[in-house]
Amino acid sequence: MEANTNGKGSRSLVTLGLLCVVLLGSTAVEASRVHDRDGTIESLQRAASGLQHDKDALQSELATTKSSLAATSKTLVDAQAALTALQQENATLKETAQYQYDQAVKLAEPDTDEGDQAAITALQGVVDHFPIDPLVPSVQAKMKELAGRMKKRAADLAAAQAQVKNLIATCRNSSAAAKNARNGSLRFDRFQELDMNSALEGSRQGDAYDKQVSAAKEKATELLKSVPDPDGKLAAALEKCDSTD
Repeated sequence: MEANTNGKGSRSLVTLGLLCVVLLGSTAVEASRVHDRDGTIESLQRAASGLQHDKDALQSELATTKSSLAATSKTLVDAQAALTALQQENATLKETAQYQYDQAVKLAEPDTDEGDQAAITALQGVVDHFPIDPLVPSVQAKMKELAGRMKKRAADLAAAQAQVKNLIATCRNSSAAAKNARNGSLRFDRFQELDMNSALEGSRQGDAYDKQVSAAKEKATELLKSVPDPDGKLAAALEKCDSTD
């Protein structure tokens, strides 16, 4: 009876031990799972913290960009306002006698007849547009100055060309005289024989005129190297001054 009781007790102890082992194993597994879950949670928290940091950085950058954009927009508005004001000021300036006078005078800067005439025309427009402006006397004086400059330029050109024209005339007249001297010396007696004395005299006179032609043409050619000949008429006249055709 006692032995039976001891056997049962031993089995109970074994069963209890096994149960303890199972319970301890289950507890260890659960503890491991809890630890794993804690690690996962910590990882997720760290990731969430990083994302929040990135979000904050992006929001800060966005705020800075918006601020910069606002500043740029303001600068653009200010620039457009300044441009508009400048355009209005420029338009107003162009409606003044002084501005139009200055623009007209610039046309005469090349110092040519064409430029001076264009300037005079523009200056007359200033007088017509601003007849009572205090600047009008100065405008009229400038017109007179430019007209005088054109006149002097024409006089200087005429003086420079005068000698060439005289030499061309000498060339032309001497050439004609040479032809007339030779032709006029051809005389025949009543027997239709040539008067040789007259012919020789005519030839000598013609040769003398030819020398005058050559000298005049040579000198005129040299002068034309420095004398203005805008339309080329002097050169053309000189080229054919010794032609008797």
